[in-house]
Parts: sequence; structure tokens; C-alpha cells
Amino acid sequence: MIGSKVPEGNETWDIIMNLKEIVQLVLSPSFTEESLQYLQTKISDHRQALKAVFPEFNLRPKHHYIEHYPELIKRFGPLVHLWTMRFEGKHRFFKRVMHDTQNFKNVLKTLADRHQSMMAFHMNAPSFFKPQIQTRSVTSVQVTTLPQVAADFIKTKTDSQNIYSTSVVSIDGTDYANGMFVSAGQSGGLPNFCKIERILLVNNSVSFLCRSYECWYIEHLRSFKLTSLDNFSVHELSELNDTEWKCRTFSCMSIHPLTL
Repeated sequence: MIGSKVPEGNETWDIIMNLKEIVQLVLSPSFTEESLQYLQTKISDHRQALKAVFPEFNLRPKHHYIEHYPELIKRFGPLVHLWTMRFEGKHRFFKRVMHDTQNFKNVLKTLADRHQSMMAFHMNAPSFFKPQIQTRSVTSVQVTTLPQVAADFIKTKTDSQNIYSTSVVSIDGTDYANGMFVSAGQSGGLPNFCKIERILLVNNSVSFLCRSYECWYIEHLRSFKLTSLDNFSVHELSELNDTEWKCRTFSCMSIHPLTL
């Protein structure tokens, strides 16, 4: 958002971007030996740059703890599976109950009673157990009106000349919409991106008709520059790299800077 306003080579900006990259690596759900070595290098570089740019800054214990993260990941797996964020979120409910009730007699009974009442309310709601796939408005589409790559894909699924299409679909609680960018596949070590043009519903399964984009990585912005291509592709949900990669874009003509 503001990277284009910062001159290239600004040391303070580089420190912030390195820290951003470290956070993304630490929160990654999977690792390779190479990525762990890269994380170790980024942590060391960040600490040295911090001391060089801000010599009067006193390092805090957290700067020392993070140096042990690569070794901890080797021993226990991705740390994102061990963090306490969800426990803190759950604890927030109990703190709010005590603040609102101001009842400090038999605290455990009060908390248990309020918690079970809340769970009973949510589980009794008709929307608690949602279907795996949810759509809004659905329209019928003739296969012959779709690009050839979509028609060929549909022929492998059904002989019907009409299928259904929707503009928004929710799969296991994750929303996908026309105009959204998703990542599918990779080339040259970088993820490939494409833009959802149509969401196809064929035989109770969801597929995405996407426009392909050429991708360049901009180191200064820590984002990707995308240029629209004329070819299309069809991807099923299992072919997408990760649901966390989906994102929207701030477009400028036909070139799109995109940040994950």
C-alpha cells in the first residue's frame, strides 16, 4: 500500500520488510530443510541490520527467542500448530463473563454454566452445521458459450450441454468470487496466479474458469506484478496452492500489483 512511496534502498523499510518475511515464514504450515536454513539466515540478517541502523536500540528477549525458532521447528514441527492464539481467544470469553457478572462466588460454576449456555445456543441455531458447498444466485449456462478449455473440461465430467454457474461460492467456510485472484501451480520457484472469471458447478463439484496472468516478483514491495494474458485455464479446488493465497488486487490498467 505504501511501498511505492518509499525510496528503494531505504534501510528502515528493508528492516520492516525482512521482519514481515520472517513472520510469514514462522507462520508457514509446512517447511523444507532449505526454508529452515533461509529462515535462520533472515533472522540473523534482520538482527544485524537492526543494530546497524539503530545502534542505540536495546534488543529485547524476544529478539533472542526468535533465533531458536528454526531449531524448535525441526524438533516440534511448524510452530503455527503450537501457538496459543486460539487459547487466548477462548479465554477472552471467560474474562468478559467475569467482568459482566461481577460474581466472584463459586467462579468455576458460573463460568461453566455460562459457557454451556452459550454452546447450547450456538448448536441449536439452524446455521451451525452448514453444508460443505454454499452458493447464492445460480444461473444456467450453455457449454458452447464458454471458452474451449472450459468446454473440454466439462466434457470429461458430463454430457450435458448446460451447466450451472455462480458468482460467489463458499466451500468449507472459505468464500470464492468472480474477480478474485488465486494461486495455482508454480514456475521458476514463484507461484502462478490467475483471476476467477466464472465459477462452474458440474455434477455437484466446483471448478474455476480462470484468466492466466504473467507474474514478476518485486523485491522492494514484497509483492507480485501481474500482467493479464489472453489464455484461460480451469482449476478444481484441489489444484489451488493454498486457500491462504487467495487475494484481491489493486489494479492499474492491465498491470496488477498483488500482495499476499
